Amino acid sequence: MSLLKRLSASAGWITPPPLPPQSSTPATTTAAPDDGRGGTTTTAAANDPTTAAVLNVGILGAATIAPAACTTPLKLLPSVGRAYAVAARSPARAHKFARANGVGVVHDSYDALLADPRVDAVFVPTPNGLHHKWAAAALRAGKHVLCEKPLTANAAQARDLARVLREPPLVAFEAYHWCTHPVAHHFRGMLRGEVDGWDVGAVRSVQVTMCIPGIGFAADDIRFRYELAGGALMDLCYVVHVARFIEVLSATPTLSATDARVDTAMEADILFKGSGVTANLKCNLKASLLGLNMSATVTGESGATLTWTNFILPSVYHAFEFKDANGGNKKTKKEYGLGGDAHMTTYWHQMRRFLAAARGELAPADYKEAGLTPLEDSVVTMSVIDDIYRKAGLPLRE
Repeated sequence: MSLLKRLSASAGWITPPPLPPQSSTPATTTAAPDDGRGGTTTTAAANDPTTAAVLNVGILGAATIAPAACTTPLKLLPSVGRAYAVAARSPARAHKFARANGVGVVHDSYDALLADPRVDAVFVPTPNGLHHKWAAAALRAGKHVLCEKPLTANAAQARDLARVLREPPLVAFEAYHWCTHPVAHHFRGMLRGEVDGWDVGAVRSVQVTMCIPGIGFAADDIRFRYELAGGALMDLCYVVHVARFIEVLSATPTLSATDARVDTAMEADILFKGSGVTANLKCNLKASLLGLNMSATVTGESGATLTWTNFILPSVYHAFEFKDANGGNKKTKKEYGLGGDAHMTTYWHQMRRFLAAARGELAPADYKEAGLTPLEDSVVTMSVIDDIYRKAGLPLRE
C-alpha cells in the first residue's frame, strides 16, 4: 500500500459508504421530572412501544461535550436513535442535564444505567482516566460503545479494552468525530490527486497544530489533573490521530505550574518508518487569544503545500489553501455543499455512522471507510501518545 493510502486509511480519509437516508427533523422528547431522590425516573415518552426499533442511548456523565456530541445529533436522527437515559456522579446534575436535553430516564448511578435492559448503546464522556473502566463495563453489560477520545489513559488499557470487545454483534469506537465529515473525505481526495489542481504529489512532511486559548480553563480543570489522565496531548490527541505515526523523534513539553507530570502544551516530531516522511505535531491548551490554530499542512516532494484550516469543526468554518513550491499559485476554497450534508456537524456524521454500525447497517469492513475509529486503530494511536510522553520524559497516564 502506498504511503498516501496508508496515511488516509489510518486517519479515516476514505469516501464513506452510503448510509440509509435519515430525517433531520428533531424528535419530540420529554425531560425526566426531578423526584428529589436521585432515583430512576421514567417518562411515558421514554417507554413508547412504537419506537422499539430505535436504539436507546445511555449517557455516562452529564459532561459539557454530551449535548453537542450526543443528545443534539440524536434529536436530528429520530428514526434510528434517541438519548434515552443519563446518569452522573451527582443525581441533581443528572436531572438538570435531562431536563435541559430532553432525556427521558435518569438513573442514580452508572451501574444502574448499564443494568437497564432497555439501554442499547452507551456514550462515555467521563474524564479521560475513567474511560477504560466504564467503556469496559458497558461492553461487559452488552452495550454498544462510543467513547470520547482519548480512548483510554494509555496503550495497555486500550489493548485491554480491545480484548473485552470480542463477541459480535457489539461495536465500540473512539469518538474522533472529525474524520467522519465529508470535508475530511474531500481532503483525502485532494491528497490522493483526485481533485484537479490540488495535488501536492508524494508527501514529504506533515504538520498538525491544535492550539486553544487557555482563558477558558481554570488551573484545576480536569484537563490538567494527572490522576484523571490529563494533559494537553491527551485532550488534543487529534494531532496524533490526524498525522499518525510511527517513530517519535523528539518531544518537548510545556509543564503545568502546579503538577510537573502534566503538560499544558506539547510539540513532537514523528517519523513514518520506511518512508522518510516526517510529521510535526503541536498542541496547546494555554495559547493566547490570538493563538487559536487548528490546521493540518501537507508538503509534497516538489515543495507544494496543502493546508486545511479547522479540521475539527468544518461545518462552522473551514478553508483549504494550496501553494506551489515558491509560495505562488496560491488558491483557497471552501466546500460546504459536499453530498448535501456538509453543513451538518462532525458529531452528527459520527453519530449517524455509529448508529448504522450498531444496527448492523454498516459492515465491519466499512468502519474505517466511514471515518469511524475502531479499537484496534485506537491502540496504535495510544501507543504513539505513550511514546511521545516517554520521549518528553513524562510518566504515562494511569
